Amino acid sequence: MPRKLNNKPTELRPTDEQEAIIRSELKAGDCTLINAYAGTGKTATLEMLAHALPGKRILYICFNRETAVQVKDTFPSNTDCRTIHSIAFALNGAAYRHKLGMPRPLDVMQCLNLNASYVAVHVIDAVEHLPPHS
Repeated sequence: MPRKLNNKPTELRPTDEQEAIIRSELKAGDCTLINAYAGTGKTATLEMLAHALPGKRILYICFNRETAVQVKDTFPSNTDCRTIHSIAFALNGAAYRHKLGMPRPLDVMQCLNLNASYVAVHVIDAVEHLPPHS
């Protein structure tokens, strides 16, 4: 599980790489992707970037809900912290709600005694895409 940053961005001293990202000129609709190993400061870099752009609306996309909930308190108010699945559901998921309700991968993992969340995600996806009964 990701760790919550205890330091405020003003207390962090960015590396040269982080500084280059923070100082990059971003226009509306631009996307910034940071590709780095786990624990190397990707989230901290994006947090510093969000603080450096107070007049811009920023969407921070992460993989799991726990991370989105955890970082929401560390990012400034101009940042919406969401999972890719929550964005996809907001766009298309409501059409499939009647088939399964709102199952979470954790629920499917427990129900089917699975050890991997990605398998549960595939199970949900497969069931949502079943053809209608004839």
